[in-house]
Amino acid sequence: MQHPSVVNKIASLLGFENIVPDPTLYVGGLSTMFKDDFLNSHIDNSHDSSRNLYRRLNLLYYAPPDWTLESGENLERWDDKVKTQKTITSKLNRLVATETNKTS
Repeated sequence: MQHPSVVNKIASLLGFENIVPDPTLYVGGLSTMFKDDFLNSHIDNSHDSSRNLYRRLNLLYYAPPDWTLESGENLERWDDKVKTQKTITSKLNRLVATETNKTS
């Protein structure tokens, strides 16, 4: 995912400029969640180890076999007041790209 061609393609599709890969995967990388795992709501922005650059895009790739909305394991996006959510269902081969900023 950090290969320059992949980063450039996704940035281009989303209309972002000056996106650079993070070869160190500082506070990033691949993770796996299993049945009954849960990740609390959190602000999803970060920086490189020297704080010179900040993450601008976050990619979530889903590889579940047959999950449905009722199965859980979905992404919830909340408004700034944490009152209204939008659920993005985990589907096989779904790639979710989100902008990261001070409130994401």
